[in-house]
Amino acid sequence: GTAESLAKMLGPQALAHNFEPTVASLNEAVARLSGDATSPADQHKKKPAAIACVCSTYGNGEFPTNANAFFELLRQDALPGVRGVPFSVLGLGDASHEHYNAAAKALDGEFRRAGATSAQKLVLSNETDDGGHDEAYREWKRGLWTALGGHETVADAGPAVVYECRPSARPAQSTALDLPPGFATATVVSNDVVSAPGYAPAFRKLVFGFPNRYAAHKQTKTPSIDEHILVFPKNNGALVRRAAARLGMAPEQVIEVVPLRGASKSRIDGARVPARALLEQVIDLSGVPPRSFLESLATLATDAEERRTLEDLANDLSATSEYEHLASATVFSLVDALERFPKLPVTLEYLLTYAPQITPRTYSLAADNGAYEVVFKEDLTADASSDHKVVHRGLATGAMAKLQPGDALAVAFAPRHTTSRNTETKTAHLPDPGRRLCVIALGTGVSTARFLLQHRRKRGGAGDVRLYYGFRHAGKDDLFADEFQRYVDEGWLDVRRVASDDQDEFRTPMDLLDESVADFVGADGHVAYCGLGGEVPLLVEHALRRVGVDVATMKATGRYHEEAYSKDKDVENLLLERGGGKAAATTLAGRVGRAPMFCFQCEQTFKGRGCHTVGVCGKTPRVAALQDLVVHAVKRLGFYAHHLADLGTPPEDAATTRLMAETDHLILKALFSTLTNVNFDEQRFVELVGTVNDLTADVEKAYRDACAAAKREPVAMPRS
Repeated sequence: GTAESLAKMLGPQALAHNFEPTVASLNEAVARLSGDATSPADQHKKKPAAIACVCSTYGNGEFPTNANAFFELLRQDALPGVRGVPFSVLGLGDASHEHYNAAAKALDGEFRRAGATSAQKLVLSNETDDGGHDEAYREWKRGLWTALGGHETVADAGPAVVYECRPSARPAQSTALDLPPGFATATVVSNDVVSAPGYAPAFRKLVFGFPNRYAAHKQTKTPSIDEHILVFPKNNGALVRRAAARLGMAPEQVIEVVPLRGASKSRIDGARVPARALLEQVIDLSGVPPRSFLESLATLATDAEERRTLEDLANDLSATSEYEHLASATVFSLVDALERFPKLPVTLEYLLTYAPQITPRTYSLAADNGAYEVVFKEDLTADASSDHKVVHRGLATGAMAKLQPGDALAVAFAPRHTTSRNTETKTAHLPDPGRRLCVIALGTGVSTARFLLQHRRKRGGAGDVRLYYGFRHAGKDDLFADEFQRYVDEGWLDVRRVASDDQDEFRTPMDLLDESVADFVGADGHVAYCGLGGEVPLLVEHALRRVGVDVATMKATGRYHEEAYSKDKDVENLLLERGGGKAAATTLAGRVGRAPMFCFQCEQTFKGRGCHTVGVCGKTPRVAALQDLVVHAVKRLGFYAHHLADLGTPPEDAATTRLMAETDHLILKALFSTLTNVNFDEQRFVELVGTVNDLTADVEKAYRDACAAAKREPVAMPRS
């Protein structure tokens, strides 16, 4: 994924800074770090000069599966090779999630505890920032080189490549590269449009199967909602031909790839294949080139004007920059960037070293009928970034949209998410078929909802199910309407639809929620959200809390299920703007009024303005609300204590003296509980509010008794 891609980019840059880099997963690093280099038996395990980690967070604050064994051994002090070694961690996460960068924070803390030396402070990257992870990555690597005594940028150190691509007169070993580990070749059964004819963008249902045994499992594979489907896409032929022409290569020229010093282990090592295979299956030619890649291209530039333009594109971070315009208002692919700068002496070796590589795309199963079905949307945009007047599609969706029955598709299966920080991976579980189920589905998220419904019906436990389903236009992209109507006619499904764009005001399924949802779910029902990621899942949770659903308790008892995929900033902005108009949404008060939380108590606050979906520190909206309630309760206690003190306490009144001392102590304790970012236990704050309220009742009684004794009218508690 992204962490692996960034680490592979860092490797050759470390080589340029005179280090001897080894790029590997954390679990792969265990062997080198598990021994004591001072011991004769472990002298072959030379300590590294430094450890640089790029770490994402998975599921409910978990480590990726290729890092969890390393973390457990680090916690057990079983990696003595880290002691005294400078380290630095870059965390990749989404600040709208409850467990924002939890794995990176834990890793940084355990490195320190295990005796490693911090080279620089932990850097946490938020993918929803402008530019995604790119700017945080660049900041982190510059700080890393400076901390380790090197140059700040690769431009100062000079570029290095970690592959040699030799033209070969020998025949190719194969016309294509081997599939990545865990992937197998499936065969397409059908690929049909399921939205209305002529509607754009079209929604498709792709069905595939395995004519032979699924190799990775050594047995016939049964579709399961416990797993995601990973699709490994290819670049389309037009992009491959353009890239080959820009490199001055014939697509069918046979190339032998020789890994050099600093190369990470890869399926291209030693490959002898046509250049087309490398351009088609390895380099992400269709994606927007990140600023860090443009920065590296600037080091190649021999033309002063091209170098200046590349540096401006990479370093201008303003919202009105040329890069932002190219990335958001046009189609600006990696190939477009190479064609935009024709004098750059770029080579295939350089692209294999520094360019972003193709990574698997994740999809959810759309049916529980024994077949493999995925639903996807064709994202079509006109290509305005070059003279090529074509339609540009997303890499995976573009390739999948063209598949015909009988075509091959590279797929793998991965657990939905882990639920514990140990070396044993645990997968998500389905809602109990015997309990009531409330499903909220947005867009293509309805495909997962369809799986849930088929799963319950197939197992004879349909029960009572509500489906709140949002789409754009009735009769056009309201998918599986006939199937859902059959379930309604069978008497066990209640569908509540909303077409967001068919009305004067943008509306979503969250607008349909009311107090009846809490009654419907009750004490043992389940809730499932299926749809967009980013900030939308937290907005869904906020809407459920607003109508009385205790989301925190449902999560704690395994009754809240979430299947969120990629974010859509346009939809997020519509959700934020809805209800107050665009003008209100652009003001602080307009945004905070609809936000799940607002906290600006510390220096970590999101973008320096305040956390409004989840705390950068990890604080959830529910904890923030409980902390606000603590402060409100303390203000009531302080009101009565202040007026009681104004009346004066006779020296002989020991009971009131003790009561005031207890009040002072509790106020300090309660306020401090809202200032520290150490303990976010919800029950702790619930109990604290109860304690404050109990003492407030005692102080209020003492104050009223003192007023009666002094024949004075008690001051009324203000209403606000």
